[in-house]
Amino acid sequence: MPNQKQEPGDKQHLHLVTMHRSTASLSVFSGQTMVTMFSRMVLLASVCRSQNDAAADYYIAGNCSVSGEDRSCSSGSGLIWAAAPGAEASNSTIRIDATDRKFGAVVFTNSLMNFPKGYTSTMRMTLYGRADADADLVIVFTDLAANFYFSMSLPLYGEASAYNNSIGPQCDIALVPNATSDTYAENGIALGNDDTGEILAVKVGALAAEMQPPSKVNAWPIVVEIEHHGNEGYFIARVSSDGSDVVQQCGFAQELVYNAQHNFWFGAGDDGQNLRLDSVFLELWYNDTDSPTVSPTDNPSVSPTVPTVEPTTTPTQEPTGMPTQEPIVTGAPSEDPTMGPTPEPIQNGDGGESSEDSGDDGLAIGLGVAGRVVVLLVFAIVA
Repeated sequence: MPNQKQEPGDKQHLHLVTMHRSTASLSVFSGQTMVTMFSRMVLLASVCRSQNDAAADYYIAGNCSVSGEDRSCSSGSGLIWAAAPGAEASNSTIRIDATDRKFGAVVFTNSLMNFPKGYTSTMRMTLYGRADADADLVIVFTDLAANFYFSMSLPLYGEASAYNNSIGPQCDIALVPNATSDTYAENGIALGNDDTGEILAVKVGALAAEMQPPSKVNAWPIVVEIEHHGNEGYFIARVSSDGSDVVQQCGFAQELVYNAQHNFWFGAGDDGQNLRLDSVFLELWYNDTDSPTVSPTDNPSVSPTVPTVEPTTTPTQEPTGMPTQEPIVTGAPSEDPTMGPTPEPIQNGDGGESSEDSGDDGLAIGLGVAGRVVVLLVFAIVA
């Protein structure tokens, strides 16, 4: 993969697959770009930008191809690329002629591409090849012990194909598959290689349901993804191709065994069909954190913060710029205040006059409310 310029704020990972020739052991590293070259070590490096499909905390990939009659896979990938009985490797391709109605090729993985326990992970298989115009490609995904499988049949005749892409045993299009959306619980490889007189697509149940959304436009390369949700106990199978106008997917309510190798088997769907498989590229990736936050929200909340129930212990140092427009009414003043003066002047406590000069002088005070305004009335009577 070509080097990529690191932009400010980008997070990049350097994933190194290393194999020591003397021990054939494999290790995967992720971290700072610091590589010391040893003469006895083969290094395969790829820089992956975060948020790309295959950019993750853990990423491993391997390629298998044919050169002349020799099949080989990337050093250290642990992949095995084999031609099944009835097929042959020649002229830099695996040639599958559907005369015996059985599988023609297989890619085996090893423990490096096991689905991790407790994480969401993805395995992607990209298959390159050629075929007769009216050929169908049958793909079976299973584990090494062949305890389960699902199968697909992909017509390669474009719009002229007689039927759409199909899958077995079912296609659940929900984001989380229903608990009854199962795989086949038997050995699909044995079924495919059994001499029953039926075509391969029928023997492995690949015609049971249409993939969704419906499509029959396929062109090389063919891409199959297995997105495994380890914590939730289900996986999603997706199919796309260079000529496809949609990405199809079906879900299965099954957790894949985390310590088992998983394999892809290939064959031609019907009698007389010919396939030429040139190479296959496998990838597996996942993040250490199952669902990390990708970026902050673009739209902050429009709702105000809920007010504090308890008042602050530190009052505002500056007074408000605008006084309260409505006065606070304390007590309960009379709605009809006395408008006239008090008939009797206020006397001292001993009943005498308030002063020697009081005479007939008097003072009247009234308090009333008019609408929302408090009115204070003061009258002075001087004799």
